[in-house]
Amino acid sequence: MSDSCRRDRGALVALGLILAAVVLAAWITAFQNRPGRYESGDGNPQPQEHSAEDAIGRIPSADSFDPWRDSYAQWGMFGFSAIATGISIVAVVWVRRAWREAKRSADAAIANVDVTKEIARRQLRAYLATDSMGLGQRVDGKNIDYVLKLKNFGQTPANQVKLKVRTGLCNGDDGIVHWGEFVERPSVDVPPSQFLGVQIEVFGINETNISEKIESIIARRAKLHAHAVYSYIDIYSMKRTTGFYASTWGDTFRLGEIGIDVYETEKDDGVQP
Repeated sequence: MSDSCRRDRGALVALGLILAAVVLAAWITAFQNRPGRYESGDGNPQPQEHSAEDAIGRIPSADSFDPWRDSYAQWGMFGFSAIATGISIVAVVWVRRAWREAKRSADAAIANVDVTKEIARRQLRAYLATDSMGLGQRVDGKNIDYVLKLKNFGQTPANQVKLKVRTGLCNGDDGIVHWGEFVERPSVDVPPSQFLGVQIEVFGINETNISEKIESIIARRAKLHAHAVYSYIDIYSMKRTTGFYASTWGDTFRLGEIGIDVYETEKDDGVQP
């Protein structure tokens, strides 16, 4: 039997017990308030006219007196009252159980609604992720370009998209990445299935010995690193920030291959936690 059927049956039983208690209590009350021989239907004594012979005839004799008759009636009324009280208690218990079942069902329904909302939110929200990325030497060999292209893979716009990238070199001597400044792109909105890209020169115009640095990367004496951070707000007003590090050197650099380490963060400065 399903939970709903049990709850319906419990509610009907509780209602029946309550009705039975009400009927029994009404019957006991009517029995106690039944008019006597010298009372009218409204309980008020009515004057009666009788002769002296009738008055003498109504005097009870000692043989007709029965003290147990009233006691039996009182015990009977007490028994009926106890039964009515028991039925009322059982009815209250059944009603309480039915209320608990109804509350449990309501809580479960609310939880299901929350789960459904979360599923819909995940299906409809924006998903901004890397579509392609490259760290490669230019054809003229005079610099290295860092190319990054993001795509909104979700079904709703990614609003207020902010993108910033930086690059750095790690020399084999100290093993420390010497980062450059972040290059930031102005905030834009990216509709579903649309792209957002950026291309920067790894070495600025004031950089010296660029050719030697490129040769050191190819010879695996230095490693080229790139760090990108992008954030956006989805249609549910949730801010989402994602960052990743990329690195390349040696043969992977010559082939245009890079290794990527993606992470999520809530810090606007893009520092990996």
